[in-house]
Amino acid sequence: MLHQNNLEVNIETRLDSRTINIWVCENGVGERHYISYDGEFLVKTTVKDHEFPEDGKVKPFLHLPVVFADRLFKAINEHNSKEGIKTRDQSLIEGKLQATELHLGDSRKHFDKVLDALIKLK
Repeated sequence: MLHQNNLEVNIETRLDSRTINIWVCENGVGERHYISYDGEFLVKTTVKDHEFPEDGKVKPFLHLPVVFADRLFKAINEHNSKEGIKTRDQSLIEGKLQATELHLGDSRKHFDKVLDALIKLK
């Protein structure tokens, strides 16, 4: 069973072959589990943390020519936008904007009180 919180996804661009490899890895205690797809089933390959896997033992989850990868990433981005799914950076920026807006609103109330107090002094 995959534990979503432990999943790591890495994208590797292979300039020599103009392809993209997408690697999915579940980090365990003392080992990593690479997840690939053989066309029918998900395949989990376990590698100890201190070992470097031999060539061909670990397969990428997805291997695509760059031209298809670009289109795939664009389609995923459009889908996420339609569904309201935001990246971590987008959520962080939105949170900072909301905090700034609230802070400015609070500051405006405070300065209105100060200005009212100054007008009453005159």
